Amino acid sequence: MSNELDALMMQAGAVDAQIAATAPEAVQAAEEQQVLLSVADENKRGVLLVLGTALPVLGKLYPSLLAVYTDEAQAAIAETVGPLLAKHGIDLKDFGGNYREEIAAALVCGPIAWATVQAVKADIAARAEAPQQPAKPLPAGPAAKPGDIAYRAPEAPPEAGKAVETLGTPAELSGA
Repeated sequence: MSNELDALMMQAGAVDAQIAATAPEAVQAAEEQQVLLSVADENKRGVLLVLGTALPVLGKLYPSLLAVYTDEAQAAIAETVGPLLAKHGIDLKDFGGNYREEIAAALVCGPIAWATVQAVKADIAARAEAPQQPAKPLPAGPAAKPGDIAYRAPEAPPEAGKAVETLGTPAELSGA
């Protein structure tokens, strides 16, 4: 009889577990767990994206980083940081919030700006190494004819309070 009682107890326990699993609290907990797993997976991809974007840029500044952050290391970081972020309610899908476009532009334009700076520095260095040739003098212009408007520089700077000699008013110079 004891075996029959044990069997009935096991069946009752299984039925109780099924009922408990369909209770609203249990269903909600299961859904939350599923969402948490989904966010964790999204965060893993987000962490890989951030690392994949940042490392090429930072690798130009600090080349040793590329040896440290191998593909395996990046995958391990993503596997551990993604769920951790999800645990604390952080969803990288929402990363940037109102500044998502600005961050995206910085991630795209930053490396291009860095490459531009490096290219300009290389051009400046190349010019500095090139032999300098003296500038050619400007060819003499045509001789001034009577009636041409010309500027006559004063022999000395004007003294304070004295009038400066001019060639005339703009109307006089234009012939009006």
